Amino acid sequence: MPLKAAGVSLDSLKTLVQSTISLITQFEGSLHAVALDKALPGSSSTPLSALAPDPSGSVDALSLAHDSASLIKAHTTKLSLLIINEPFTPSAIATVLRELVAGPIPATATAVQLCTADTYTAIVRQDLAWRCYRVLKELRGLVEAIPLNGSALPTHRKNGANGGKGSIVTTGVIWAACDDLILLKKDWYRRAPNQEGRGIQGYTTGCIGRVERMGRRG
Repeated sequence: MPLKAAGVSLDSLKTLVQSTISLITQFEGSLHAVALDKALPGSSSTPLSALAPDPSGSVDALSLAHDSASLIKAHTTKLSLLIINEPFTPSAIATVLRELVAGPIPATATAVQLCTADTYTAIVRQDLAWRCYRVLKELRGLVEAIPLNGSALPTHRKNGANGGKGSIVTTGVIWAACDDLILLKKDWYRRAPNQEGRGIQGYTTGCIGRVERMGRRG
């Protein structure tokens, strides 16, 4: 009989972990394609195109990305502590995952969908996509590390061994990626206090080097 905690079985947690990984992976592919300004092979539609656009244009893409990254960072902290400490509580882990899936994960991708080249420039759209991609990619690594045997992570999986990062280092990498995404909004508006954050030559010039590096990595 599967171990249960507060009504959540390990089988249920496993299913939720797998569906969360699948969702993140779909968004990763789309975001990576936007970051490199490439179309995904074999399909004219992407997970991003299925996201509801903002018809009024009232949602600021960079603000949405900023808030989503802040939430992912907070949820990552909770998740990181839950998977390394006893007693192991599948219900608490499931709650964090559901909140991520219902809010900041799709919102991170939506931010890129709302960041149109006409409003923010193509370079900024690519830069945002790359930072969002990094956040979700690293988050997936932590979700994949969730133990599904009913016990907290052993020391070697927590601290890392044989070249592996371990969950603690993975958490720090996610925080850094989130901070980088959060800074994008601050940098954008700092460079354009009188231009409402649109069409800033100084900012876009600074992005070009990053985008070129993406292409070499991609």
